[in-house]
Order: sequence, then C-alpha cells, then structure tokens
Amino acid sequence: MKTKVPITIHLDGAGVQDGSILIEDLVPALQGFSSAYGKIASNYSQDLNHKIRVESFKPGSFIVSLSTTILEHKDALGATADAMSIVGGVGVAGTVVYKVIDYVIKTLSAKKHIKNQPYTQQVNYNSGNVVIINADNVELTVPLEVYQIVKAKTIDADLNKIASLIDEENIKELSITYERDDEVVSETIDTNSKKYFDMDDKVVSETKDSWVTCKINSLTKTTNRGQAYLPDGTRVGFKLAGETPDNLYKHFAHKGWVKMYCKVKLDESLKPIELDVYDIQQMETELPFEKPQDNIE
Repeated sequence: MKTKVPITIHLDGAGVQDGSILIEDLVPALQGFSSAYGKIASNYSQDLNHKIRVESFKPGSFIVSLSTTILEHKDALGATADAMSIVGGVGVAGTVVYKVIDYVIKTLSAKKHIKNQPYTQQVNYNSGNVVIINADNVELTVPLEVYQIVKAKTIDADLNKIASLIDEENIKELSITYERDDEVVSETIDTNSKKYFDMDDKVVSETKDSWVTCKINSLTKTTNRGQAYLPDGTRVGFKLAGETPDNLYKHFAHKGWVKMYCKVKLDESLKPIELDVYDIQQMETELPFEKPQDNIE
C-alpha cells in the first residue's frame, strides 16, 4: 500500500523572479525539510518506508512528494489492519504522512509564536493539547506531541537551515503548503520571522586571521552582516569587522569567488558559524570544481 502527498515549498523574492531557483537556495530548504520530516516520522512509523522526492518546478516553487509505503512484514501488516479499521479508507500510511507534516508545520507555527523568548505552558490532559503562552501573553494551542518537539528542540536545527536562506535581497519569504480534505494548510517564514529560528551557537574556539575562500550571497549594509558560501556548500554568516566596512561594499557586486581575510569562529563541532571579515579580494578564476551554471530552470 502506497500513499503520496504533494507538498509545495514556495520561495518569493527577487532571487526567483526569473522562474529559476539557485542551487544554494534549493538545497538548504530541501535538506532542512527532509531532515525535520524524517526525525518526526521515525517516532511514529517504524513500520513505514518514507521517501521524499522533488517532482516538479513552478516559477519560484518546487513540489515535494512524500511517498510512504508500508513495509511488508507480519507485524507491520497487522498494525495496518488495525489502523485501517479505525481510519477507514485513508489507511495508516496516509494517516502518518499527514500527522508528520502537520507536526512539522505546527512546530514552525509554535516557534513563530514563541519568538525565541521565554514562555509558559498549560497542559490539558483531557484534550491532549498544550496552551503555549508567549512573552506577549498571547496563547497558542498545539498538540502535546508538538509541544514536546518544541521543548526538546528536536527539529530546531532543521528549521534554522530552512530559515537561513531568507534575506532582504534575494528570498524574502518561504512557505510550506499541503492540502487535505479540501483544507489548505500553510505556514511561512519571512524576513520578519526569520530571527525566531536563530540558534544560540556557542563559540568554543576561533582561528587566527587568515584568508578564506567563499562566495558572497548577501549583505545588509545597515548591520554590515551577510551570508556567504564556503567551497563545500556550507552557508556561513559574516560581519564586516574592520574600521571602514564601506570600503568593502564594492566587492559585493562580484558574482564569483572571493578571498576574505578574516577570523573564523567555530562551534563545539569545529564547524564555522561566523566570519569576522577585515579585507576582501576578488578571485578572477573559478575553482576547479565550479559548475558552469548553478541555477535550476
């Protein structure tokens, strides 16, 4: 038995106005969504095989297909028969798929509601729901399972990866949408709510000042902060830390690779989390592994 549920992930902004999506914008969204779905699905569906595929593209959007198949062994088939008697024609596979994607979207909504600030909660054991009361004293009711996901920060890193592609210049909004029984369920992350998905990366070490090769993705001049890609595809934040940051603005029109003279801040896994940039030099030649085109039409 196989269930397939289409999910639309839509990007809005100048970066997708021509109908194409940059690889570096596509990959974080796909990785974050796939990882978030997989972590939650593993808690509810050990007897199901989940596959996530990109099926089609529309201007600014790509359709993700969640394909779920029941594993063919005795225990799984027994569980399926029991579930079928309860949920009718939808079946256990469809029920789990909708439950998991619903939990992903409700977790996203809860994170926006909490706003990265302290909150309180009230548990209603009769209904199985939790009321989350944010710092503005506004209430949001979510299933107990969603509250547990939020409290344990189960998919915080994945939602952060999705939100990381939002910026003022290229991608201003991302939405995740699906339909069930003629009901459209959707949630968005935009430039205003992006900060609610920030993670408190703990800096445990930093390098000496050195040259780092990267490709600039964006810069906000009001804060002198931006995003860049390292050669392995990792997106990392940077700030212009020199005394005259405006002298470096000219380099941000360069579409190719640059060298940044900077101090690299590392987390406990020794992964770069921020660059303090003092100088930038443009590289006139492409790296050996650079692809001639990094857009998906």
